[in-house]
Amino acid sequence: MNNQLSREELVLLSTSGTELLKSVGLGGDVSFERLSGGRNNRVYRVAARDATIVLKWYFRHADDQRDRLNAEYLFCEYAVDCGATCVAKPLGRDNASQLAAYSLVEGQRLACGQIETNHTEQAIAFLHLLNEHRAGDIAKRLPIASEACFSLQEHVDCVSARVARVQGIAPSAEHHGKAVELVDTTIAPALVQAVNELQAWARKSDISMRASLTAEQRCVSPSDFGFHNALLREHGELSFFDFEYAGWDDPAKLLCDFYCQPQVPALRETWRQFADLTATLAGDTELERQRQALLFPLYQVKWCCILLNEFVATARDRRKFAEQQPADLALQLEKAKRLADQLPQVTEP
Repeated sequence: MNNQLSREELVLLSTSGTELLKSVGLGGDVSFERLSGGRNNRVYRVAARDATIVLKWYFRHADDQRDRLNAEYLFCEYAVDCGATCVAKPLGRDNASQLAAYSLVEGQRLACGQIETNHTEQAIAFLHLLNEHRAGDIAKRLPIASEACFSLQEHVDCVSARVARVQGIAPSAEHHGKAVELVDTTIAPALVQAVNELQAWARKSDISMRASLTAEQRCVSPSDFGFHNALLREHGELSFFDFEYAGWDDPAKLLCDFYCQPQVPALRETWRQFADLTATLAGDTELERQRQALLFPLYQVKWCCILLNEFVATARDRRKFAEQQPADLALQLEKAKRLADQLPQVTEP
């Protein structure tokens, strides 16, 4: 075992981890190497005589009870059953210890400026494959995605809760105070405007804010889907990872998150192609396309809040569990400001 692992890790990996590896056919001498990059969990490369796989230890917290292991494991099982070759194959799991084993997927992280149109085409093809089989029995086993929204009001409530969370940042230090100022002067007003425009459109279109999408209008979503969670393989193919929030969701939310994610942004000129797929999944009507466009400013607000998560205690605890370096709060604040600059200009009532 890697002697840089903590005592807690050594104990877990030598007991529950070893038993899980035996159950998937990896007995005998193995070595563990902690991999960098896991934002919420601890990920290990496991090398045995005949194979190399990945072992993942999932985060749980009293304030964040999402079953990350179950969501990701079931999604990978489903994707592989659909014929996807761009995700890791699930090999085994131990719910009690929050461990799961997956095949190793290798490749290079994508960087800003590296994204090409064909990368979006690969992402769309993956989503199309997942949703070709959404009416099947296996798809029905998938959970509801994290923060899934099936009505306009649920979208509003979800983003409003995120804004409220960052409004609760205590201005205890310089960067915290500036984060609060950004929320109060820019993000919260943008939320009000986005909600007002969405409500006005709903009234004009005679659509209830609380009307829920039918089962046929919902999609299987990888959630948190974007090029920040992709690897570029040798011949230009992409592999995708990080499905801890995956499950059933609104196709419009999938679209908005994909194009709002700021770490490795998607090309905006591919919006129409991606939107064609998500609109089709939800019924392919002109009203659906309008709904997608009106939800986009709301999700820009959401992603501003996500960038400020590092100022919130639960997010810091996740990073501590994953043994990541604390986030550079000044850098996170600057990123949030840049994204906030893209919000539609708030007009006076």
